[in-house]
Amino acid sequence: MEAWRRDGAAGIRECMWAMPPVDQARLSIDLYNEGEIDAMAAAIPDDFVHDMRPTGLPGMELYKGPEGYRRFLGEWLSAFPESRLEIETIDEVGGRLFTVIRQQMRGAGSGVPVTFHYAGIFTFRDGRGAASEFHTDLEGARERFAALSS
Repeated sequence: MEAWRRDGAAGIRECMWAMPPVDQARLSIDLYNEGEIDAMAAAIPDDFVHDMRPTGLPGMELYKGPEGYRRFLGEWLSAFPESRLEIETIDEVGGRLFTVIRQQMRGAGSGVPVTFHYAGIFTFRDGRGAASEFHTDLEGARERFAALSS
C-alpha cells in the first residue's frame, strides 16, 4: 500500500508485478478486503480480461482493462456493499492459478447475509495478470484449469 500512496498506479503496478503470482493474488484479496478498490484496479494491466460469464450470474459479462475491472467491482459492490473474501485453496501450475474463494457478503437491498463460493482461474504472462475467469461450478472450473494447464 505504501507504493500506492507514494507513487499511485505506477507504484502499485511495479510493486505487484514484482511479486510471484500467488502473492499477487493474496495482495489483491487484501486490497479488496481493505476497500482499496482504486489500488486494486490500478494494478490491473491494460490488456487484462476478467470473465464473469462462467458464473451464470445475470448481468455479469466480460470486463477489459483497469477501467473494465473497476466497473465490475463497482457493479458487484453496489449489490453487495458489505463483502469480504477469503482464499480457501490456491494452486499454481505453469503460469496459472486455481483458487477457491469464499465470499461473505450482505445484500444492499435485503441486508441478508450470504456466503458465496466460487473458483477463480488466473492466467499470468511475464509476471503480470493477463486474464481471470470466475466459476460457480467448482468441479467444472477444476476441469477447465486442468485443460488449460496441460
